[in-house]
Amino acid sequence: NMLSLVKCQVLSTVGNDYLDAYLLSESSMFVYPRQLVLKTCGTTTILMAVPEILKIAASVGLHVDDVFYNRQNFFFPDKQLHPHRSFQDEVKALDNYFRNGSAYIVGKINGNHWNFYNAEKKQNISEINK
Repeated sequence: NMLSLVKCQVLSTVGNDYLDAYLLSESSMFVYPRQLVLKTCGTTTILMAVPEILKIAASVGLHVDDVFYNRQNFFFPDKQLHPHRSFQDEVKALDNYFRNGSAYIVGKINGNHWNFYNAEKKQNISEINK
């Protein structure tokens, strides 16, 4: 269900005692006991999965301590789906779920650059829509 929100599907899986790895259409996902890494490309909508990821974590007794999101600038931002058309929109979306978020751009604003976001989870679920 979470991956359908991102607009991708599982193509293959492998796992061991340390992690489960998933080859996804346009993406890869690595699930560790206390960490989730979701790498996407193309027009996947990774931020649409945040509420579901938080629910899944809570359902197994885990909580989010820290969030790190980064991506390179898009070659075709107009082909991306909301909220991925601009880094400003992505930061707004992330700030709905996390507190003390900090956003940075490294590189040339008018050229190749990287966008970074780091934050902590909000204290409780009732704060999510604030």
